Amino acid sequence: MPREIVATFVTLDPPPQPKPQPAPPKTVPVVKKPVTQPKPRPVISDKPAPKAITEDVPPPAPQQESKEPPSDVAPTAPPAPAAPATPKTISGVSYINPPRPVYPALDARMGNEGTVTLRVLINEKGKAERVEIQKSSGSTRMDDAARDAVMRALFKPYVEDGRATPAFAIVPINFTLNR
Repeated sequence: MPREIVATFVTLDPPPQPKPQPAPPKTVPVVKKPVTQPKPRPVISDKPAPKAITEDVPPPAPQQESKEPPSDVAPTAPPAPAAPATPKTISGVSYINPPRPVYPALDARMGNEGTVTLRVLINEKGKAERVEIQKSSGSTRMDDAARDAVMRALFKPYVEDGRATPAFAIVPINFTLNR
């Protein structure tokens, strides 16, 4: 009788291949964006700085009269007119068209209130030529709104000796919320 032969096939797993090593990470230089600082507001003043360098010009030497005929030298120019005097500061300014400041929306939402005191140069026509912040409200948005409103306002010109002359005026602008 024939015998049974049992055969089993064994499959061998292929030998494990070494795992490929991941490529080393690329080094990328970090680029930092420059941080821009807000520009400071210039402070404008009519007075020279305490340590300002000034030039002292000696007075011209007196000319001696000579009996000789004039030479081909050009005559000297007449002296320059004196610089206009600094406008005086007045109190109690009158308006033709008063300033109407727009309350900044963000300051209104935050509940900010304050008073901006401005120093305004009013020209002969009653318009604001220059506006300087004398005392801030604490909010640059309110300060800017007050400055813009005063620049749009129309003042009664300051009259001295029957003539309109430029003058400085102190103008307070109040920002208050109606509660």
